[in-house]
Amino acid sequence: MKAKKDARSSVVPEQGSEAWLVNALVHNNDWANGSVNDLKPVLEATRAFLDLFTCDNLDCGGWIHTGWPEDALRCDCGKYNLNLKKK
Repeated sequence: MKAKKDARSSVVPEQGSEAWLVNALVHNNDWANGSVNDLKPVLEATRAFLDLFTCDNLDCGGWIHTGWPEDALRCDCGKYNLNLKKK
């Protein structure tokens, strides 16, 4: 969990700074033209952001989710298992 938390401090701002191009293209702004080179940093930032929500165990690689009941934040292999219950 610490590695994900440490990565978040650099990944989230980078992903946010690249969102302007996606926002402009999605809303069909006439001035917005994105080339392949413009989109590469957007894709890299988005992949890094989504990696924050996936297990880095190569045998798992699943999404970190709440499951049911929603008492913990976990992946399928159990590497990530954060208790959400109040003590």
